[in-house]
Amino acid sequence: MPERPHRNVLLLAYAYPPDNSAGAARPARFAKYLPNFGYRALVLTAAAQPNSESLGYVPDPWPRWLQRLWRLIPEVGLAWIRPALDAAERMISECGCDAVMSTFPPLAAHLVALRLKRRCGVRWVADFRDPLHGSPGRRRRLTRLADPVIERLIFRHADALVANTAAVAHLWRQRYPEARRKIFLIWNGFDPDDTVGPAPIPERGFKLLLHLGDLYPTRHPGPVLEAMDRLIRRGLLNPAELKVQLIGSQLEDTGNPDAFRPFIEARLAEFLPRVSTAEARRAMAEADYLLLLDLATPRPLQVPSKLFDYIRIGRPILAVTEKNSPTDRILARAAIPHTTIYWHDSPEERERKVLDFLNWPSAPQPPSEWFGRMFNGVTQARTLASILDSVCGARHRQARTAGSEPRTSERIPA
Repeated sequence: MPERPHRNVLLLAYAYPPDNSAGAARPARFAKYLPNFGYRALVLTAAAQPNSESLGYVPDPWPRWLQRLWRLIPEVGLAWIRPALDAAERMISECGCDAVMSTFPPLAAHLVALRLKRRCGVRWVADFRDPLHGSPGRRRRLTRLADPVIERLIFRHADALVANTAAVAHLWRQRYPEARRKIFLIWNGFDPDDTVGPAPIPERGFKLLLHLGDLYPTRHPGPVLEAMDRLIRRGLLNPAELKVQLIGSQLEDTGNPDAFRPFIEARLAEFLPRVSTAEARRAMAEADYLLLLDLATPRPLQVPSKLFDYIRIGRPILAVTEKNSPTDRILARAAIPHTTIYWHDSPEERERKVLDFLNWPSAPQPPSEWFGRMFNGVTQARTLASILDSVCGARHRQARTAGSEPRTSERIPA
């Protein structure tokens, strides 16, 4: 039986379930499984919560719609810092906490934790679901100027720094060699209690290639749709037998809506609004194929969060990424049928890959044992508990399985 939890960690997570954003899932998995390894997570979040002794809810004084209108604000959640700091200090005083863990984005959680570190003297684990300095999503002038300064401050004062891909951890070790010993890696992953898998494909008269999630000017389906269009014009692909469905984004999110309207008018592509988590999983489970779009950058550092659900569903995946990116390497070891289009592929190479991919059967396949072990939320909580042990100066109070200790390097996708 798991050891009864007897250490508290305050988890600062701006997004948290029932919020269904991608950023809410990671801290929720940590909070769920940390008690198995001797830590009770006291959560403080800006997402509305039911009453619970271990869940603290502090609403953001500025709602999202107001923050979007107020263009001078470069960061979501800045108004949350003051009330969250007050609430966090009360929780530490009343419950006692051996450590604070903050997860970014947004930056507000790290700024609250930095202040708590200075005022309360607690140990601090700074978790990054995205990079800060140099992140493709942080292009505004003010953030480009402020991010390097804030990042150096975080790396100086945090007791542990957690990256979510090996590529980010490697970049940090090069940028901050003095902090190498406190840089750790915990990938994004999945909750093994979540039932995600394939479902029977409905009768619809065509094959469905589904993308789920956000699109940006640097993450768009252009390479796939353009290749399909050329194949249709050459008579190698029947447009009546295929549809590309993009759920969760609007045409304008691509940054160049005029380039994609012809595909919509030809009924090759369909853009649909965001749906609930249950509806999204049902759509993924019933698709013939799954489309994965990585950022169009020379060196992608992150992994699209939907990759882990895609792999567990097991249907063939058509991925657009860069060669040797974290996404490329995970797919190579996950044992799921997939084809990878690289952003630098020639038009002819893209056409060949798309045509070969669409000839594959839609039968699902289970992922590899490596995938199930590496990205399992229980395993990752065990690793986090080991990190907390190290920063709190505690001895391990239970045996850790082989390979579960915190590591500063990983022999897995870099």
